[in-house]
Amino acid sequence: MSDATESMSLCELIEHIEETHHQFVRLNAPKIVELVNLLLKKHGHIEPNLKPLQLTVQALVEEMMPHLMNEERILFPAIKAMEAGEKLDNSFGDIGNPISNMEHEHKHSGELLLKIRKLSNNYQAPEHACELWINCYQALKEFDIDLQAHIAIENDELFSRTMQQS
Repeated sequence: MSDATESMSLCELIEHIEETHHQFVRLNAPKIVELVNLLLKKHGHIEPNLKPLQLTVQALVEEMMPHLMNEERILFPAIKAMEAGEKLDNSFGDIGNPISNMEHEHKHSGELLLKIRKLSNNYQAPEHACELWINCYQALKEFDIDLQAHIAIENDELFSRTMQQS
């Protein structure tokens, strides 16, 4: 846990996650998809890993968008209500149920990130790489770093503290 987020209430932590990490995903996911698509179009004929890379990035982004919406529309409001001492009026039963689902999705996102790292040689463009290739891998690396931090703050702080308070 970081000192800055440790002292936040659950509501403040949720706001931080949404304003920092969810916003980052929404702004950057379309960009990385576009960059990978352009890279595949330009160099797919010489680099066999670019097609599986494109498919894996696409799968990650396609999973992330509904994941964010489920957190923002279902789980986060329930956590806020719980912290406010309100009775949870939901269809998912115990708060641990949607948390478990989100953790499962986080695990799968982590697996996709590992595959992306492998397919991109840990974001190291080949020596002959053009500017597009370098920029694409840099954008993927930045997305990876943020997503790892995003998952860690949710799993290790928000979800853990929520379960302790439930």
